[in-house]
Amino acid sequence: WGEEEPNGNTIISAKIVPNFEAIKEKLGNLTDFQLKEKFGEIIKSINHKLSSYKAIQKWKLSAEELIKTTTQKIKRFEEIKKEKKTKK
Repeated sequence: WGEEEPNGNTIISAKIVPNFEAIKEKLGNLTDFQLKEKFGEIIKSINHKLSSYKAIQKWKLSAEELIKTTTQKIKRFEEIKKEKKTKK
């Protein structure tokens, strides 16, 4: 999603909901810090392939599932509202 900065610029943001069981199977038990480092490396490698204006500038890991419709589509606007409420 795009997040508005006070100066009016929009930054690309992402909420990542990893499959913790699959990660544990492949990589073993990781601390929160190690998990964030791992995803940081992945995002950095993805951003390297993208134009700077398309790069993910802000991201967060979440154990909470995304809000979805009955057809399993993500309700982006509901997720954005929820993110804004948690910041206040």
